[in-house]
Amino acid sequence: MIRFSKPRTSTDTPRRPRPQIKLALSDDELQIVLDAAKDLDVQKRSLFLERLSAQLMIRSRDVAAAVKVALTGLQHH
Repeated sequence: MIRFSKPRTSTDTPRRPRPQIKLALSDDELQIVLDAAKDLDVQKRSLFLERLSAQLMIRSRDVAAAVKVALTGLQHH
């Protein structure tokens, strides 16, 4: 027996909005983040930015150190 299901619509599974996180970065810090993100696969950039914001909010690290931790496991060489 073959079952067909109706296509999912946006009303089937409402998404909770992500909380907005505001970070203030200097031009030099922003450049560090952009340089790190450009080497990642496009699909991994969002995860990298989420990890980075968590590092900066939780541990108040400097941006270069937070970028290093956020990149862990995302880069392939």
